Amino acid sequence: MATRKKPAAKKCPDSKGDGETTETVQVGTRKRRDTDHRQAALCLSCFGTGEATD
Repeated sequence: MATRKKPAAKKCPDSKGDGETTETVQVGTRKRRDTDHRQAALCLSCFGTGEATD
């Protein structure tokens, strides 16, 4: 019996295979100004795995 090969996992286009994305930090209560700082966040497309879902 021959074994089947698993297809190669595709990289998530949103996180570029890392599983994390960066978000801009906003400050202020009403105007919500963007700062130069960045915050790491879990990629919601691949849930942090880095592999693209079909």
